Amino acid sequence: MSYKTLAVELENGVVHPTGSETLPSKAQALLTILAAAPAESSGTPDRSLGEAAQELNGSGATNTLEPASVAKTGAELAALWPNLLKLPPDEARAFADDIEDSRANLPPLKSAWD
Repeated sequence: MSYKTLAVELENGVVHPTGSETLPSKAQALLTILAAAPAESSGTPDRSLGEAAQELNGSGATNTLEPASVAKTGAELAALWPNLLKLPPDEARAFADDIEDSRANLPPLKSAWD
């Protein structure tokens, strides 16, 4: 498999090469967006990243990961905290004991800056 990096522009979801480069008629590609122009969007994508990758792949099978959920503010995370599953007290104590045992018995980590 060979790789080629091309400078392109996106307009209305269509890829346009910049400069004298031409795009192949058919290819699989990875897209890195360097800067996005302000979009007039409903805020809801037409399809997921996985669906777009399946279209590129053609077979419907893909090894891509779905993007993480939308970022949350500290206040939103604080509101979610009470509803998260927590360790039972005995497991929490065992976990804390494991951490203390590791701190006491393992050598200290060397700083990458030293």
